[in-house]
Amino acid sequence: NSATATTDTHSLRPRSRDGKFIIGEAPGCPGFWLATGHDSIGILYSTMTGRLLSRWIRTGERPALLATFDPARPSLAAAAP
Repeated sequence: NSATATTDTHSLRPRSRDGKFIIGEAPGCPGFWLATGHDSIGILYSTMTGRLLSRWIRTGERPALLATFDPARPSLAAAAP
């Protein structure tokens, strides 16, 4: 007898238009927080993203590491169709 190992992946891999994560409060929608755009590496960054985002929500102060991932950043607006 022989067996063949196979793998299948069926999932969404959200990616932003500019290739960066989208982490922060949704523009024009207070209290609605986003943590998306991680593409295929979301599982690797999920703990860090969750911890930093929860700190931001609790304290009201954005961690410096998340500044580049602002949902209102110009590179997302410029990339919109």
